Amino acid sequence: MKRMVYLATLTALASLPAFADTVTLRNGDQLTGSINEVSPAHVIVTTPYAGKLTIDRAAVRTLQSDTAVSVLRPDGSSELRYLSPTTQPVIAPDSTAATQTAAAGWRETEAPVPPVAGSPVATALPAPIKTDAPPKRFSQYFDFGPDWKNTLALGAANSSGNDESTSVNGSLSLHYQKKADELSIKFESLYGTSQGQQTAGLLAQNTIYRHDLTSRWYSYASDDLRYDEIKGISLQAQGSGGVGYYVFKSDRFKLDVRSGPGVQYLKTFDGRSAVAPSAEAGIRIAYVVNDHLTATHETTYTTSLFDSEVWRVHSESALNYKLDVERGMGLKFAYNDDFENRPSANRQKNDSRVSLSLTLDF
Repeated sequence: MKRMVYLATLTALASLPAFADTVTLRNGDQLTGSINEVSPAHVIVTTPYAGKLTIDRAAVRTLQSDTAVSVLRPDGSSELRYLSPTTQPVIAPDSTAATQTAAAGWRETEAPVPPVAGSPVATALPAPIKTDAPPKRFSQYFDFGPDWKNTLALGAANSSGNDESTSVNGSLSLHYQKKADELSIKFESLYGTSQGQQTAGLLAQNTIYRHDLTSRWYSYASDDLRYDEIKGISLQAQGSGGVGYYVFKSDRFKLDVRSGPGVQYLKTFDGRSAVAPSAEAGIRIAYVVNDHLTATHETTYTTSLFDSEVWRVHSESALNYKLDVERGMGLKFAYNDDFENRPSANRQKNDSRVSLSLTLDF
């Protein structure tokens, strides 16, 4: 008798239809594919017909997965969970107000839960997919993966200090983040001429790697390399490492500070060069106003430990506005300030520039 029951159960399970991950939107649209990640702000899903999509969580009604999905928590931690629809909205005890506003219409389990026959997810799988109103996503011209958020910028800058001119500027920012690691790499260039004379020339590269030690503390390692024609700097190099602390950390607002020892090298056009141990301190601020507008600020201060007169400050304050969230097109308005306390001979200490750039997220 037991054997017959066992065989009947296997037969019933084998007869269940296979199902793909399903995202049901609040407007009634259905998306099938593979759910990559669920965060307090977004749901990332890869479909065979539209590639990788980043959907606002507030636009999602239910989720169904047949594989474990990475679920990011408001505190930055992540877990692997299976997702299945529920008739009652689920609100995590530690969720933010924004997350509670878009309470999940799904539950998280440690084992897969097949769609129930007759449920909206189960019955909607064979239905045609509506594509007249695709969800928001980043540009997929270059697919680095869901953990990368990169920006290419090209525009014009108006400089003051050692030179008063308008020049062309460009930058490439690569940003990787996945618990508990974060990597930011930025390349920047500036070039301009006036009446046959070069009035602007800058090549810079900055990398910083962060690793979370706790929900607030992190360790970091960074490097900064730059060539500055106008300031008379052949090579300015700084490498450092230390610890940082998140003063504020939420979905919309982040502020962290860092400091640590390092080593710096400076060679100027007047033949002066020096290598010395150094110290670095930095601050980073990011505020997400809405889906289109983000404000950021970064300042880095470095000083020689051998000569207190050799120190510098680099800072950037920017507003990033997304013109087309789906295609990743936007505008960046930025103010940069570079202060070198001991520049090359006959050069001013401070240079600043205001720039407006067209950006592409990918």
